[in-house]
Amino acid sequence: MPVWWSHLDPAVAGGIVGALIGGAFTVIGGFGGAWLVGWLEARHEEREQVRAHSAAVRAVFYEMVTIMSGLGTILDSRSYLSTDLPDWAFRSVHMDLIERLPEDIAQRVAFAYSQLHIARHVLDHPSPGGNLRWDVLEHVEQSIGQAFESLRDYAETSLHVDVRTPALIRREVRRAKDAQGGTPP
Repeated sequence: MPVWWSHLDPAVAGGIVGALIGGAFTVIGGFGGAWLVGWLEARHEEREQVRAHSAAVRAVFYEMVTIMSGLGTILDSRSYLSTDLPDWAFRSVHMDLIERLPEDIAQRVAFAYSQLHIARHVLDHPSPGGNLRWDVLEHVEQSIGQAFESLRDYAETSLHVDVRTPALIRREVRRAKDAQGGTPP
């Protein structure tokens, strides 16, 4: 034990030891508190990003329902009907959507939306004689359907969001009739 320590009054020595121990706890508590606040903020930010991503998935999913319903109606009737092929939800939430989607699903969704301008062109500019290019519209519907199914599976398995729609059922009924050689009504 150092010599100077033995000359201290026990009360002073106790005060020094108490100050050192208190200071150590203050430093540890300060670092611990800062870490805890940082961890809680990161957790909150993560929850907010997941919430925004989930909302983006639902918005684009429901927009795809509208697109498939419109294309399905046109393909079912085999005649031109004025329909809306919206892309406003995808455009407004694409960053929240794409940043967390698995790459293969993100590519399918982006490709499907890139096909909408082709469908719009076919609908706005029929071939000579007023006929629509059914093969092109069916291809667009197929790419949107693949993206739709991938997004639905992702929403249900990864985000635990229950998304069901009659548009997919209607498309499958038409495909089954086409495969059997029947013509859609």
